[in-house]
Amino acid sequence: GPVVFYRDRGAGEIRDIYAVRHGPQGWTPPAAVAVDGWRIEGCPVNGPAADAHGRDVAVAWFTAAEDRPRVRFARSADGGASFGPPVDL
Repeated sequence: GPVVFYRDRGAGEIRDIYAVRHGPQGWTPPAAVAVDGWRIEGCPVNGPAADAHGRDVAVAWFTAAEDRPRVRFARSADGGASFGPPVDL
């Protein structure tokens, strides 16, 4: 089913990328794709980009955590249920 990615806003203005999936039981609870720990007081306008083919799902996003601007990438082989460690591109 569908997988939706978004930049969450957590305590302390932390903006990590999260995902929710829709299946037979409805929407799953939000789960972090990766924990970057980007603290920014404001809403970044650059959200994640994703693509899927069968059960392979890929997501990429911008982060400036630790004052290190970069684009990160993570992949799932199980339809977005879990993601491997992120890679800096």
